[in-house]
Amino acid sequence: SKRLAGQVASFTSDIWTARATACQVCFSCEGAIITCDDCGCRVHAACYGIEHEVAHPAAATVGITTRRAQARTGFRCQPCAVGVVDAARVCFLCPEPGGVLKRSRDGRWAHVACATFCPGIFEEEGVVCGAEELPQKSWTTRCVICGTNGGACLECEVPNCRVSFHVGCALRRSAGVRLDLTCDGDRMKCTVLCARHAQEGALPG
Repeated sequence: SKRLAGQVASFTSDIWTARATACQVCFSCEGAIITCDDCGCRVHAACYGIEHEVAHPAAATVGITTRRAQARTGFRCQPCAVGVVDAARVCFLCPEPGGVLKRSRDGRWAHVACATFCPGIFEEEGVVCGAEELPQKSWTTRCVICGTNGGACLECEVPNCRVSFHVGCALRRSAGVRLDLTCDGDRMKCTVLCARHAQEGALPG
């Protein structure tokens, strides 16, 4: 098995709106970005866990979003490949609609970015696994951003801070939280800071 989006990432969530043409998994504008022919989602092939050569390199140029350019990529994301309608593209880890999704082992869908930062979640042969390993508290805690307790929330790791939020909400709504993904041998560790502690430069406990 391998961790989703194997590259190490470190960012504050306000980069989402600042990089409208970036990869929707790692949020970087660097490198060739491919666009799904059907829905237009943008990814690096490596971030989506696929091997893909763009038939026409110009189609992978950052900022090209026309249907003509999209048609040249030859890439279709998992939901589009199996004909999933927009209304059914719901991430089980957060309430944010759309985005870059992959199928979970139990048949649900998960944002690749959400799965990347949820401890215990991993990908095996293109399938999101490990949801059963998330703490039960993650499924019942209320998100301070959207105000709901559906999906799985992460909690700020500064001692005595109880601020919790969905990864998807933090990324889509520019909440200013900090997410650090580091590699320790074969293990990936995610460090989470709420907006206040990210701004203060606090260290997790």
